[in-house]
Amino acid sequence: MNARFLLRPNALVLVRLAPAAAAGLLLAVTASTTQLVPLARGIAIAFIIASVLVAFLPKRDDVKTHGSVTAAVVAVAATGQTRTGLEYQVGAALFALLVLACLRAPLVAARLRASKAATPSGPWRGGPLAVLAVVAVGIAMTLVLSLPRLSAIVEREVQRLAGNAALSEEDQVGFNTKLRIGSLRNMLQRNRVVMRVSGEPVEYLRGAVLDRYDLRVWSTTQSTTVPVPANAPEEHATTRIEVSRAALAGRNLDPRWFLPDDACDLHTNSGRLAFDPHGAAHPLPSNEAREISFRRAAGGSCTTPPAPRLVPQRIDVGMAAKIHGELLPFALAWTHDATSQREALEAIMRELSHYPYSLDDRREGRIDPVVDFLQKRDGGHCELFASSMALLARSIGIPTRIAVGYRVDEVNAITGVSVVRDRNAHTWVEAFVEGRWQTFDPTPPSELAMRTRPTRWEHLSEALSFAFDRTINFFVNIGLARAGIFSGVMAVVLILVRRFIQKRRAAGVSRVATMSRPLPAFESLATALSRAGWDRLPSEPLERFAKRVDAAGEPWSTEVAEALVRYAELRYGGVGEERSVASRLEELARKLTPIA
Repeated sequence: MNARFLLRPNALVLVRLAPAAAAGLLLAVTASTTQLVPLARGIAIAFIIASVLVAFLPKRDDVKTHGSVTAAVVAVAATGQTRTGLEYQVGAALFALLVLACLRAPLVAARLRASKAATPSGPWRGGPLAVLAVVAVGIAMTLVLSLPRLSAIVEREVQRLAGNAALSEEDQVGFNTKLRIGSLRNMLQRNRVVMRVSGEPVEYLRGAVLDRYDLRVWSTTQSTTVPVPANAPEEHATTRIEVSRAALAGRNLDPRWFLPDDACDLHTNSGRLAFDPHGAAHPLPSNEAREISFRRAAGGSCTTPPAPRLVPQRIDVGMAAKIHGELLPFALAWTHDATSQREALEAIMRELSHYPYSLDDRREGRIDPVVDFLQKRDGGHCELFASSMALLARSIGIPTRIAVGYRVDEVNAITGVSVVRDRNAHTWVEAFVEGRWQTFDPTPPSELAMRTRPTRWEHLSEALSFAFDRTINFFVNIGLARAGIFSGVMAVVLILVRRFIQKRRAAGVSRVATMSRPLPAFESLATALSRAGWDRLPSEPLERFAKRVDAAGEPWSTEVAEALVRYAELRYGGVGEERSVASRLEELARKLTPIA
């Protein structure tokens, strides 16, 4: 810290605020990389606020300094009450050095004031640049670390204004390793945006594959994941999926990538991901689920194979004998004319298409909901249609499982990007026929008609959220170090622009000062007119003096009057060229001199 800086007015105020600012920055850095304990985070924020208040409220300067430092130290200690990483350790060390400098600053200032040598020889020219650069770098670092969270909050609030409710944690169970029939019902009535898809369109995005059914609950028998590379060149991708920050703001204990079943040539920021044996993708690391790009295998050859698919070993996984006995009559009756497994599956889909679609389904009794749905034919949603088809096909020997994810059917009219909302959550069937897993969707098309179509206001709010998200991505993608460099350069540019403006203003002031003095040529003409008997009155404007001279009727009256008017326009209005006006005044002064 430059010692002469402490002699400037309000310098010690900045010194007292420095610990609070450093503690806030350290909290932002730690919170962006570590899941902080809510109590610790609350204590840290409270003491940062207290540090700012203590820097102003007490009367004694020493109490202000020591109080602000003490409160900031408590805030930093509270921030560290979790499993922190290298960022916190380095930041805490730098914070300790800053605290020592802040505690020493009042002593240094007192010594400088007490010493005769403390008189500054002149302002430090580099001070404004250094201060502005440091402030800009600090602001940039804070923005880079805090804007993603701010973006999630803003996007969530914008969507809430458009009538979208937040998704509770229990509503996300459908995308974990278990699905209880009926758990997606609330989700299907929400409008929150969870993903955006750009590029080649997709219809189904699978996030979980479940193959075991035990009376109302689907689960997976294979949950172990295998890491695989995801570093295909991004320029080869045909489709990109972005998870909205509003969706990332909620807790998700089992994050997933939602991909079509033929995705290959995958690219993620970390260059890797993991697949489970059913082909469901998981991000690596788990907090990276933000953007993924890929190529569709159906659109051409891929350098990396699509996701692995587990060949079924048993077709009756989780099938209870009682349920099997009640489902088999339906399956046999519906498929008696089928000559192949595909025809049998198509027959089951055809029969299910006659069942009504409804979100009002509430089957909470002891009867299995699939059996109850098939027997009563009183309506159900996609979970019941998919579960019914999967279990009916199993009962006649066809390996099946269900996939849970989203069905994409909305394109934003403003951005042209496909939008995936909570209400697009969907369940469908994957059957192992003709040597591979294939997709079958038994839910009738009436489901799409029942979904609420986005309004113009929802299109607009989504476009605003999309634009805000892209802006935040810019700051995040340039990185913390580059953000600091960028801010430093911007600080230099701002100072250079400021100096340029100051020079222009100084030049303008100099020009006005110069113009405030009469031209020597005008003084010569005024002297000649005075000798000829035409004196200008002390308070007489030039324009009125010119009219009086013009009315004199002398041979030179008109020329002199015109020259005086041109000089008045130059001096008071900045109109005309000084050299030509002065030349004309000199010419007329010489012309009048013999007369005088």
